[in-house]
Amino acid sequence: MLAHTHARCGASDSEAAIVLLHGFLGDRRDVEPLRQKLGALADSISLDLPGHGDSAWMPTIDAGTSAVDAALATLEALCPPPARLLLVGYSMGGRVALQLAARLPPPRLAGLVILSGSPGLDDGALREARLSRDVALAARLRAMTPPHFDEWLRREWY
Repeated sequence: MLAHTHARCGASDSEAAIVLLHGFLGDRRDVEPLRQKLGALADSISLDLPGHGDSAWMPTIDAGTSAVDAALATLEALCPPPARLLLVGYSMGGRVALQLAARLPPPRLAGLVILSGSPGLDDGALREARLSRDVALAARLRAMTPPHFDEWLRREWY
């Protein structure tokens, strides 16, 4: 089960629980202020996706699939059917939300909100170029000391 913050689920059949999914290098604390405000209006859940926050890394060939599988298993345990889910994802969390939405049956999926996210690249050559850049960046990041990583994060990421 992924690390999460959870406030009720399925208090009524007509309301959907709002599921908040953070972006890359983030965690559920990024969306906590929003979850708290929404909590007054609806049930809410925020997750730490694999390798983020308090959730363990899940080595796999396809990290996106493992994130979706882990999120789905966590949501099934926290908020089992017939509870309805409204998915809200930012960036990487948006991609996870899109994949979750494709796997949830329509009565269970109450809605989908994607912020700064996309389903990914259709073109194989563009995907390969992106993968090459990502692999090079990962090698750079692995070689950094924690202070250098913190500086890179402040300067380059945000």
